[in-house]
Amino acid sequence: MSMSGDSKEPREDQSQAPLIEHLIELRSRLMRAVIVILVVFWASTPLPMISIRLLPSR
Repeated sequence: MSMSGDSKEPREDQSQAPLIEHLIELRSRLMRAVIVILVVFWASTPLPMISIRLLPSR
């Protein structure tokens, strides 16, 4: 029933585990956001600009 110093170690591990999980989730959300921004940018590029990019340089 007594709270000894041993019971503090699992609390520290438990407090760091959610932090790591949140950082992993943040990383995945940021990666999705960057991909979406790149796709939207690419899709909003005018077609003549895309065709100019695809043509070989002369």
